[in-house]
Amino acid sequence: MPTSTSGSHSQVSVPTNDSRSVSICHHDNPSDFLFAVSPSLTLQYETSAIVILAHAQKRITEPRPRDFWLTVWSTSPTTSRSALELILMCGSWLLGDYPIFLWAPPKAEYRSDATSSLVEFLRKRVPDKRVFSVFGPADITRIFTAKWSEATGIRMLVKPHYDAYLARCTKDTMRQGRSMLPLPQGHKTRLATMGDLDSVSELCNRFADEESAPYEFSAEDSRLEAQELIKAQQVWVYEASSGVIACICAAARHSHHASVISKVYTSKAFRSKGFAERLVRHVVQHLFSIRRESVVLYVGKNNSARRVYDRVGFSGIGDQAKSKDDREDWLEVGFDVAITGRW
Repeated sequence: MPTSTSGSHSQVSVPTNDSRSVSICHHDNPSDFLFAVSPSLTLQYETSAIVILAHAQKRITEPRPRDFWLTVWSTSPTTSRSALELILMCGSWLLGDYPIFLWAPPKAEYRSDATSSLVEFLRKRVPDKRVFSVFGPADITRIFTAKWSEATGIRMLVKPHYDAYLARCTKDTMRQGRSMLPLPQGHKTRLATMGDLDSVSELCNRFADEESAPYEFSAEDSRLEAQELIKAQQVWVYEASSGVIACICAAARHSHHASVISKVYTSKAFRSKGFAERLVRHVVQHLFSIRRESVVLYVGKNNSARRVYDRVGFSGIGDQAKSKDDREDWLEVGFDVAITGRW
């Protein structure tokens, strides 16, 4: 694996069942972590690992001492080159801890011995109850959570917190559509300002009530989140006639070449009018204008908004995926412990 001179990571070897050597590295420093993994991440991998990469990028300027990253590397006996097999992130934010985030290359073969060692490595660094849920590509998430439950004796919840597709939009996949027509008179799509704080925080809170189970956001939590998004210029609004905020869309996670949109929510009184599609298209076009090559979102498999994202040009959304290889399934699996954070 690439190494820096910062001395901010530690490394241990892992016993394996074959001739390959495997090691796990612990990174306390986000710059060290990014230096280590960046050579291994093509644009496709960057977009699928973006939640982890964006958090590390943010922690360079806004450090949180308890956050860390674990990386798993393998080396075959015929070459000295290390291959990145798995990333784990243990992070936090304004409103508490995040779930444990995982990433592995799509369609990878997951090694049971390496995953078991990663579980034990993590247990030495955090209390078992810190792992209230795990979010990542579906296959590795199932393997990791089963091994975590086996090692800790903590029961996995039967129903996933989140069962989603990862979808991507690029300039090549973006589609023509009705949302490209001029807006109705008096309507606007624009960045939110502090003058919109009440409306944006209310829509954030409604989004949490409808979309963020099992996580509970108080009105105060939603106001803090809205305030941070507005300050950072990371939330956009669809303003209908008379200045009413009908819809919001956030883009708060960014890597070098990609961004994630989230928190797309339309007030019930304004649904089925195409407002969300117009706003999402506006935000995606803005992200392309600042040199993002890909825009990513996670969409629940039962979310009717899948059709909206498909019309804009997001690929990989279930039935709309061109093939099984174009589709990435993601899962968040919870455990029977107290939830110490949210996202």
